[in-house]
Amino acid sequence: MVKAKRIIGYFAWELPDLPADWIAALSHVHEIWVPSRFTADAFRRHTDRPVRIVAHPVAAPGRTRPAGGQAGAPFTVLTPFNMASGFTRKNPVAAVQAFKLAFGGVAGARLILKTHHVSAYPAGRGQLVEAIDGDPRVSILDSTLDRTELDALIAGSDAVMLLHRSEGFGLPLAEAMGHGVPVVATNWSGNTDFMDFENSRPVSYWLVPARDPQGSYHYADQLWAEASVEHAARQLSLLAESPDACARMGTAATATIRRFCSAEAYAGTLRTLLLTGAEVGAEV
Repeated sequence: MVKAKRIIGYFAWELPDLPADWIAALSHVHEIWVPSRFTADAFRRHTDRPVRIVAHPVAAPGRTRPAGGQAGAPFTVLTPFNMASGFTRKNPVAAVQAFKLAFGGVAGARLILKTHHVSAYPAGRGQLVEAIDGDPRVSILDSTLDRTELDALIAGSDAVMLLHRSEGFGLPLAEAMGHGVPVVATNWSGNTDFMDFENSRPVSYWLVPARDPQGSYHYADQLWAEASVEHAARQLSLLAESPDACARMGTAATATIRRFCSAEAYAGTLRTLLLTGAEVGAEV
């Protein structure tokens, strides 16, 4: 190993404890950077090396259209997820259930399930089709979008809902909040660093064993969250009923993201950590 070098490892992980092979790697760095308190706690269980929280930088342009959208347009809910990132962890089936419970047979609402890499877990698409059960208000957008297209999709939504079982940070939620779009999400793990009851709609949950048919997060000795579909449905209903509340929440959300993880905040964090970090003279 190189002497007199400061070696920093950046890690993101989505469960309360680390895989064994990750633990073995910790002796090869001087310090560890992670995106959230949740992830930091997982690492601190296994090392006395410094663990620093460095949130992802997120753009925060604010709301680009009025809350509630255009008159007569459906109330649009967006659930973004990557099938390869963990279908069970992202839990989009619960989003479909919550949407249907919130809006019943109301025609003036729609749910967009934005996904990609379906080939990584085609069984997931089958589960979604079964949950949708022919509801014309629910659509699956299976496509890889560039940054401009994705930003437009987020900004054109009235709410973003992610009833995840665990997040190391919750980047899709932070991006939606940066656009001033209210979010409805499980009140557990990484996203609780920037979500609260003023700037978003946190959803209650209980903890269950982490079982993942895809295998990436199959650690039955650990726990992750099962979001309450009923509570999520109530939160969606409240947003749909009050455009003014949506607008206030969106403004608060953007302010939080600008303060917590804007590019400027990110640069300031890096500057502080890199310039004030302890000098390292020992071999790792």
